[in-house]
Amino acid sequence: SIEFDLNEVMHELAMQNSNGKKSLENFGYGDAYTFPLRVEYNKQIQKAYVNPVVEEWLSAYRAYKKDPFDMKEILLHCSKNIFLFNMIFKNPSLNHEEELRFIVLKIGDQNRIPDTVISGVPYTKFNINHDLLKKVKLQTNNSYSTDGVRALLDQNGYHRVIIQNSKLPY
Repeated sequence: SIEFDLNEVMHELAMQNSNGKKSLENFGYGDAYTFPLRVEYNKQIQKAYVNPVVEEWLSAYRAYKKDPFDMKEILLHCSKNIFLFNMIFKNPSLNHEEELRFIVLKIGDQNRIPDTVISGVPYTKFNINHDLLKKVKLQTNNSYSTDGVRALLDQNGYHRVIIQNSKLPY
């Protein structure tokens, strides 16, 4: 696992994606708003978020023939919420990961080709400067040695990173 100072990462991501602009009022075409989302592993909390949106979507779907214009808007907003939930909900069995994700919303650039796509999901590349990476924790019984990881980090200029072995037995 890799540990970062999340406040520093958020600041750097925000500056990179906003092209240095510090206020949303100054944002324009190609600038992006970046925000963090904590990954949610608790199934009950996931249901509490999803159920009202699904109920709203179903109501709009049933009323679509009577008022297609307004119902289409409601269906669209519900779909956007479900899309957001898809980014932050994970299997409860993975709750040890403590993952945080950063979302990047580009202004006026919907047809932009993403930096990379992994399993159909678009990603924005971000250069991790040497101060952002704080710690590497090696899983028990992995194939990498502390010395090997230290050599790799040093070779790439990450000299101040702490390396630890996991205390978990697996």
